[in-house]
Amino acid sequence: VLSKTLRTRGYTVRCATSGSIAFISIRNSPPELILLDIRMPGMDGYQVCQQLQQDPNFQTIPVIFLSALDDVKDIVRGFQVGGVDYITKPFQTEEVLARIHNQLTIQKLRKQLFNQNQQLLKEIEERKKTEQALHQEIQRRILVEASLQDAKNVADAAHYVKSEFLAHISHELRTPLNVILGLTNLMQSESSLLPLQRDQVTMIDTSAQQLLRLINNILALTRTESNQLSLDEQEIDLHLLLDSLALLWQQKALTKGLQFEFHRSQDVPQRIYSDASKLRQILMQLLDNALE
Repeated sequence: VLSKTLRTRGYTVRCATSGSIAFISIRNSPPELILLDIRMPGMDGYQVCQQLQQDPNFQTIPVIFLSALDDVKDIVRGFQVGGVDYITKPFQTEEVLARIHNQLTIQKLRKQLFNQNQQLLKEIEERKKTEQALHQEIQRRILVEASLQDAKNVADAAHYVKSEFLAHISHELRTPLNVILGLTNLMQSESSLLPLQRDQVTMIDTSAQQLLRLINNILALTRTESNQLSLDEQEIDLHLLLDSLALLWQQKALTKGLQFEFHRSQDVPQRIYSDASKLRQILMQLLDNALE
């Protein structure tokens, strides 16, 4: 009955009547989510879940137990062996559909975060190689120069290029980081998250915040060393910018047990001419310092 309902909702469903058959199906084509009963012929559901957790290829697949066993110790054991949710029979179909949708959403967000982290690591590695190649080229030119004055000029140029390079890579890293922080804020607002899942999202958010602070420090250093700043002034919606920052920092303040209040005077204009990126960065740095 549940399989038929899921198919009518657009899901692709494969059924297995035992744990051994389930493993064959999973190895041939890993699913995005597993609904697992406990009482089955041969291996029971606990054993199936434990073996899945021991295989690196399958341990990230979310498992929802669906069983008539409603004792607390049975439910706790289901989470201990690696289940992400536990539904007791008889179940309400809409509740099951909601829990499935929630786990698939979390799984999708987790994959997005993983892919973005991998992309970040790849870009950082490529930037390091570029910087090393640039550094080697600068060193070669310095050795070629005959006079001390020429060597000094080359060193100054290298310092400028390095500062520009650091500023450029820092700006590029901020964009995917803001996406990660936005996703973690959305996930933290989900009331259906389990405590373990909420702790994992908090760890991701904390790590992203630390990386963002590191990037901000790099940007601050390059601005201090730079002789001039370039401004990209254009008309922006100041009210929208302030509202987005207030929403983001209200969540961060709540996680630290702080009260965050946002008041905007009626005299504040809605549209102004400014560099939106630099204005946002200044306000974010001020708010970040206030929460430390």
